[in-house]
Amino acid sequence: MKKLKIAVMGLGAYGRGWAYVAAKNPNAELVAVIDRSEDALNAVDLPVGKYTDLDAAIEEAKPEAVVLVVPPRLHIPIAEKLVKQGIAVLCEKPICEELPEAEDFLKLCVAENHVCSIAENFRYRPVFREAKRMLLEGAVGKLLRVNCRYVSYHPDASNAYHGALKHPLLCDVTVHHLDVARYLTGEEPETVFCTEHSAPHTWYGDR
Repeated sequence: MKKLKIAVMGLGAYGRGWAYVAAKNPNAELVAVIDRSEDALNAVDLPVGKYTDLDAAIEEAKPEAVVLVVPPRLHIPIAEKLVKQGIAVLCEKPICEELPEAEDFLKLCVAENHVCSIAENFRYRPVFREAKRMLLEGAVGKLLRVNCRYVSYHPDASNAYHGALKHPLLCDVTVHHLDVARYLTGEEPETVFCTEHSAPHTWYGDR
């Protein structure tokens, strides 16, 4: 079977993880890693092409898909460029912060008949797969309501990319839980609303 040629762009902690996962995938061939930082490139101990320039990586390594792990503000501009060149994209969430921008990008993907998938869905975790199996088999009866309580402690988040988002938990984290609800129920939401508040002890700063 022909292996899919993959490049990984953005070599922070998550990007490096993606690179090593791609390198181990028997169905893929990691052909390039891309980052503007030479130090970040040198931190990836893999025998692949290393590039500071996306265009050079595309021309020389000829990836068929790119895993995009750059800051969110760069997702749409880079993904648009890749899609227009017929290169599939697997992008870290969130694709962007504003719905109209996401809708315009979706129209481009449809027009180009090409794919951009958003990574990091909890639905693939074993616990949710087991919950889905139990629901399908009727082990817990009819599903009437789904409640979720999410707790996380990572006070260094303000230094990470999502600390710079206008609505970090909603845009960067809540996508997981909304998608799990879709997966477990088999339904699509008709409306979604959110109430946001900032506690005095938040590590995201004054919002």
